[in-house]
Amino acid sequence: MNDIRFPNDLLPTGITAPIAFIVDKRPDLPDYGVDNGDLVIVDREAKFAEGVLSVFVKNKTNRDTNPHPYRVSREKIKDYKYFGKVAMVMKYYGNSPLTS
Repeated sequence: MNDIRFPNDLLPTGITAPIAFIVDKRPDLPDYGVDNGDLVIVDREAKFAEGVLSVFVKNKTNRDTNPHPYRVSREKIKDYKYFGKVAMVMKYYGNSPLTS
């Protein structure tokens, strides 16, 4: 994967540890306004808050057998650990890096 350079001025105020993903909705994700090919920016240092859109990662013991170790949810997910709070979703209208 190539590094994504993103101007700090476009990041939400207060984000301290950004990391970005391009969403691949396999298996299908619940509809949180996040679609296949969207760029999701997560703040790794934000504390978990119930009801806030967050990213969770499959526990290490099951990660090797799970081709989709990351999930997006507003609640904790069994067998996943909290990874960070979704700070921003950028939509691509046209071809995203995932679909091009």
